[in-house]
Amino acid sequence: MIRTRTIGNLFYETFSIFTKCLYSFGVIAICVFGPLSLISILGPSQESLQTSLNQAQTASEMLAYLFSGYGLYTIGLSILTIFAITVGFSALSIAAVQYINDKEINLETCFKQVSWRLLSIILMTGILIISVITTMFGFLLFIPTIGLLAAFGIGVFFLTLISLLVTVHEGEKYFAAIKRGFKLVENTLLRVAGTMILITIIGVFTKIILDLPKLFIISSVNNEIILYKILFEAVGLISISTSVTIMSISVTLMYLDMRIRFEEFDDNKLSNQTRI
Repeated sequence: MIRTRTIGNLFYETFSIFTKCLYSFGVIAICVFGPLSLISILGPSQESLQTSLNQAQTASEMLAYLFSGYGLYTIGLSILTIFAITVGFSALSIAAVQYINDKEINLETCFKQVSWRLLSIILMTGILIISVITTMFGFLLFIPTIGLLAAFGIGVFFLTLISLLVTVHEGEKYFAAIKRGFKLVENTLLRVAGTMILITIIGVFTKIILDLPKLFIISSVNNEIILYKILFEAVGLISISTSVTIMSISVTLMYLDMRIRFEEFDDNKLSNQTRI
């Protein structure tokens, strides 16, 4: 049953849903992020990638690195990772809504729903990439540019996540989804911004904590051995799956809360929109 939630209730319900549906969420996450781990296992080691990057000291060397085998591999894997995050975020959101509405999850429906919106999800991926790059440049450059670019990038990132849910749950396409997402957010901008910041902090903190074993693995003298690469990527798979799942559930609950507060939205409309 859907209802309005306080911020405290939102996070409590997030972890409640996460623990109750751990198996289904785990299957979705492995299907989405597993191929990335396999690519990383078969690709260069982390030590080789870091060594190659460290050798690029000047601007010309950095440019040459970007177009080298290691550079293209890193860029390609980064793009695939962001795409996987948008796909996983969408599928996990659909699963969360199914549980909220019916207390069960149909994995086939989750992936079908994502496939129907795939072109829009690809567009959202592009926007997320731009927002991440903008934010990174904002933090790398000097004040006041840092504040303007970083704030803009973070704002676009948050809006894109909301628009992504509009796409998968309401069927809005492309820029219509972004316009619709902004319309939802503008009704309670400060509350949404504050909640999104808390969600992001929790998601990032969760990933950092779960990634700690990587430090011991990568520092090993035997980190080139395939077993160490498998262990390294297994830890990464668990950390990204957990953090994206928690963020997806939280943002979904916030999205539902906005619709309940400002629109005539009920269980029947929710069920119809998710095609359960």
